[in-house]
Amino acid sequence: MQVLAVNFHYIRDIKPQAGIYPRTLTEFKSQIDELGRYYEFISQEDLLKAVHNNEFNSSNSKYCLITFDDNLKEQLSAYQYLKEQNIPSIFYATTLPYLESQIHDVHKLHEIYAKYSDEELFCWLDERFNFGDYVFTEEQLNASYKYDHDAKKKIKLFLNFVLSIDDKKKAINQLFNEIILDVDRFRSDLYLSKDELRRIAQEGMLGTHTHNHLPLATIPINEVEREILVSTQCLEEITGVKMQSISYPYGRHGAVNNAVASIAKKVGLKFGLTMYRGFNNISDLKSNPMLLKRVDTNDAPYGKHQSTEYYPEI
Repeated sequence: MQVLAVNFHYIRDIKPQAGIYPRTLTEFKSQIDELGRYYEFISQEDLLKAVHNNEFNSSNSKYCLITFDDNLKEQLSAYQYLKEQNIPSIFYATTLPYLESQIHDVHKLHEIYAKYSDEELFCWLDERFNFGDYVFTEEQLNASYKYDHDAKKKIKLFLNFVLSIDDKKKAINQLFNEIILDVDRFRSDLYLSKDELRRIAQEGMLGTHTHNHLPLATIPINEVEREILVSTQCLEEITGVKMQSISYPYGRHGAVNNAVASIAKKVGLKFGLTMYRGFNNISDLKSNPMLLKRVDTNDAPYGKHQSTEYYPEI
């Protein structure tokens, strides 16, 4: 048995030249069609039953779970298409936009990368933080941001993992506020509304992506618990539906680990999705449901960098 979980973010027809790498709706539909040639699509409820019973109510042995991170309003076009095709999926939502009316730094950064050139960002960071003097290892460059060239990798690594939390936030806000004049409008256009969350949740298709969208393995364990609890409680209050699963922000090694997974289980969640690449089998569902593997849309069949290893074994 194989379960391939595939993750999507931006779904938009007008693609920026840099910073944001969306799938157009046409590309999304084609990818879903390609996945449907090899896999039976499953829902959150199907996976919950499999985790509990270690089997699916189907004679098929190859399954695909479609997921979306970041509660982006533009994902609604994909949601509508999947509903028309009777294909289930899960949307993972953060709660900072709803509890604090704020935009996540990660989404500010996406907009920054789309509007500033690498040369402009290099000069800006070098003037303020001596960016040009920092030496990156080959291991750092090879392990992160596989779709970017080295200059962009260095900028992202420096902003996300080298700068202090305070310096990072100041840098992001200054850069972002120079290009976005109406922040409230940007936020409301970017994220799903509460009513849209309710609609998705009522169909059993909502999970938590935490509150602040932080790499959980890098923060104190008591803050990890708060990140998850605040988000689940907020989403349950908004929707009236109990949250059953989590998608860990960033999801890669270094951002999620066994300790984080244990906290997610402790607060009552039933399975968790990482960005550790690969298939899930019965053993994964039985022994480690809080750290299930998932692949990016670009790596999956019909993705931009599709890998033959994610076609099912015949």
